[in-house]
Amino acid sequence: MKKKNTEHAHGARYAAVAGDEQLIREFRPLLESKGFVLLMAHDTHAIRAAGAALAAGLELSMSDGSTKKDSLLLLEEHLPASAMIVSSSVTVTAARQASWMRHPERLIGLCAFPTLMNGPLAEFAIPIGTAASIVRSAHALFAELGIEMVTVQDRVGMVLPGILAQIINEAFFAVQYNVATPEDIDTAMKAGAGYPKGPVEWGETIGFPNIVRLLDAMRSESGEERYRVAPLLRELSVSGTFWHANIASEAAVQEVLQLGDALQPDADASAHTQGREKKIKRTR
Repeated sequence: MKKKNTEHAHGARYAAVAGDEQLIREFRPLLESKGFVLLMAHDTHAIRAAGAALAAGLELSMSDGSTKKDSLLLLEEHLPASAMIVSSSVTVTAARQASWMRHPERLIGLCAFPTLMNGPLAEFAIPIGTAASIVRSAHALFAELGIEMVTVQDRVGMVLPGILAQIINEAFFAVQYNVATPEDIDTAMKAGAGYPKGPVEWGETIGFPNIVRLLDAMRSESGEERYRVAPLLRELSVSGTFWHANIASEAAVQEVLQLGDALQPDADASAHTQGREKKIKRTR
């Protein structure tokens, strides 16, 4: 504790953080490179000890439910009243999150999405009730981090994550129907469209569960079928990456690729998948 008090006396600044390990791991080096000390949100004793030196609370998760809400309320309760709360608004809007809080004027939505945390631009969603002083503080903080704030519409998926998730989803429909192999799709998109990663490779780096979570949230929010998850992508979000050397036989690979009609209801696709899994086991 004496060490923390000494750091505070020498002008150390703190940020409290909660959320997914993957997102925290991506964002941590940027904050620490500017002299910030990161405190975990559940370490309420350290947060209170930091006092006015605590500049911000960060909620970095892909959750859209009670876990995110609990983290926001924890930050709100223990951070100084002047500290902004910046929360990932990819799977749930900033306005929705603000409705959970007792002091919504402190909240700003951030596009916190795996592989997009360290670029020169970042998308932000600012709810109507957010205080102007909080917006100014956010601009100053992220400018110091070398990130320009770009304000976008407050909607699930924001801009780039929503577009990227749809591209990855379409790639998996193509793989599922034997249009092309994952490797061919990635090569074509990198060579022809200049993508830094192919959609299959990029989806794996982001994490297939994160892609599925985002697409499900977009479909729930909009009611639009264009966000329906490719059955193959949904399966891989649970089982892993089939194009690596982890399938016992070529017959099993073909079984994985044949997941039924993309227009089937999800329940029918699930039943079909269960039957297919039994066949795969018999090939091993």
